[in-house]
Amino acid sequence: MISRLLGALLLNALLVPSLPAVTVDGLNSATVPVADRSAAESDRGLGEAFQQVIVKLSGSRQTLAQPGIRQLLGKARNFVTVQGQAGDGNATDGFRLRVDFDAAALGAALRERGATLWSRDRPVTGVWLAV
Repeated sequence: MISRLLGALLLNALLVPSLPAVTVDGLNSATVPVADRSAAESDRGLGEAFQQVIVKLSGSRQTLAQPGIRQLLGKARNFVTVQGQAGDGNATDGFRLRVDFDAAALGAALRERGATLWSRDRPVTGVWLAV
């Protein structure tokens, strides 16, 4: 019985086509909503954008809980290359803050603190479910 199950699993693995990888852009930037254009709201938005980028690079929100990474969260401004408003504050869009971070410096800082980073080439998500 077990050998049949293993045989069926092996056959399915061989018959399922491999999924191609895609190159993901925008990993080092984020656009976040902000309430207004004040310095305090900009700082809050910068911190939120920084967390989003770390999750994009590492593939896991759990990375944010690592002690070395938590210390890094307060230093987001050190990695900013471009920061500006992305929305004009109208009723539809509201205010949005767009932040680009230095890919090389941030990647090095995250690896130095023990984070595992994904490459820009990522597999297409595919689900094969049999009941």
